[in-house]
Amino acid sequence: AANCPSGKGKIDYYDSSITGFILEVRSSGGKTFHLRYRDQHGKQRQHKIGDSKSISFEKARQAALILRSRVVLGDSPSDERKVKRMVPTLDEFFEKRYMPFIKGYKKSWSSDESYYRNHLLRRFGNLHLDQISQQSVIEHHHALRAAGYAPATCNRVLVLLRYMYNLAAKWEVPGSGGNPTSGASMYELNNARERYLTPEETQRLRRALELSGSSQLKFIVPLLLMTGARKRELLDACWSHFDMDRRSWRIPTSKSGKARHVPLSATVMEILAQLPR
Repeated sequence: AANCPSGKGKIDYYDSSITGFILEVRSSGGKTFHLRYRDQHGKQRQHKIGDSKSISFEKARQAALILRSRVVLGDSPSDERKVKRMVPTLDEFFEKRYMPFIKGYKKSWSSDESYYRNHLLRRFGNLHLDQISQQSVIEHHHALRAAGYAPATCNRVLVLLRYMYNLAAKWEVPGSGGNPTSGASMYELNNARERYLTPEETQRLRRALELSGSSQLKFIVPLLLMTGARKRELLDACWSHFDMDRRSWRIPTSKSGKARHVPLSATVMEILAQLPR
């Protein structure tokens, strides 16, 4: 039956037993329950409990009692609600924080973008960081495998999500308190293979290189085979990286991020001697 006096925009009615429990009545007829309190810094706060049309007086009073006890223990419900509203969705975090960061240092950032777009965006993109549960991550990991994706692909998706949450926690992004990937186990990878070319296959490869029409393949493939280098390491190599006297090749930036030295065998030296400068 509470109403707002004529000429006023609103009025607050205070509960007689619960300190700070109020009913705000507006001239428009709207009525809302709040808890008004002071935080640990002495600053006055007001926490909305609910509209009188949506919650009864008794329910609002029970909520006020619980909130009041939390305030006494040092909590600030109003601040917690504000922080809650600042929790980004996974897609917002990926676009605004994660991608700008990894583009600055990771050469293979496009791989992360591809895994996210193809395997995480549809399932988790619209969820806030604190809405993604451990169980949902485990189920998604298993669903990818059931859909026919290789164990390595499923694991890469899990590693990407785990790294995103680790960075969010490091940067103290709201909602990143728990990492939902912590309970998910990686699939064991049993796809290691070791296979050597037979003498016949080696000759066939050599003939194919000669007939390829490429002036470089006949040097590139043997050098890859003889040095064990990665393709990009060889294609990006400069003559200044080679010390012919010491028979050593210095790769300035390897996958580990550190320079490494590759010894050059007599066969490699012969191939390099044929390579046009």
